[in-house]
Amino acid sequence: MTTRYLLFIPLIALVLLFSCKEEELQAEIPAYLEISEFSVLQDSNIVSDNVKDVWVYVDDQLQGVFELPTSIPIQKTNRKIKLTIAAGIFKNALSNQRAIYPFYESYNVDTTLIAEKVYTINPTVNYRSNTEFDEPWSGEDFESGINFEHKFTSDTVFIRETDPEKVFNGIASGAAYLEPGMSFFEASTPVFGSNEIPRGTAPVYMELDYRCSHDIVISVYVNNNSQQFSVVNLRARADWNKAYIELAPVFSTLFDAANYSIAIGYTKPIEDEGYLVVDDIKLLHF
Repeated sequence: MTTRYLLFIPLIALVLLFSCKEEELQAEIPAYLEISEFSVLQDSNIVSDNVKDVWVYVDDQLQGVFELPTSIPIQKTNRKIKLTIAAGIFKNALSNQRAIYPFYESYNVDTTLIAEKVYTINPTVNYRSNTEFDEPWSGEDFESGINFEHKFTSDTVFIRETDPEKVFNGIASGAAYLEPGMSFFEASTPVFGSNEIPRGTAPVYMELDYRCSHDIVISVYVNNNSQQFSVVNLRARADWNKAYIELAPVFSTLFDAANYSIAIGYTKPIEDEGYLVVDDIKLLHF
């Protein structure tokens, strides 16, 4: 009788242990975030963006990177959490270079999510308040002039395109047309000193909206345009696209240059017609 009793106690303990483990292993029922778009403001106006992903954090812990549009399960429910949603881009228009864009604010909210409930969030954020837009070059929107200098080897120059069917934003975009018999276009920003741009690990980007018949090249000239360094090629696109060009590695590599300018250009077969239309070009850093 004693032996049976002693065997029965461990059996009960084993059953209770497995019951507790099973309860611990049961997944928490999630809530869901549905995000279809991410919008950006500058001076209280909606501006173009090309946010591809959202980086979602709960209590500062990364939950994942999700391509838009998306539905995201959040396991922490029925309690207060800090929800952070950061905008993700393709650096240099390359899908294998996904990153949080450093100049956009994150969307932050303290909230309680209820299990099984679906929440629709389409964040609207501003540029970070310490973003520099006007130094050392004020960018170009082509609304009142052209803040580019064409190269002497270029077969054409930027013009202000005012045809509403061809303009991206406002009353004008910048256009460079190459007719048959022409093959090369290039223009650059005014030269700016090496002490006017961050070098090292600080982020530096150029934003631009563009469409083009042939691949375009973004490059950097140094030392009064005596040397040229290619940064990225952007593929031909019939529809408007926004690109985020990362320039910090170039400026860091060329840290001993006396000055810089940023160039945009394209080439084509001489018998073809070609076009490049750009707008809302910005140089950004902190």
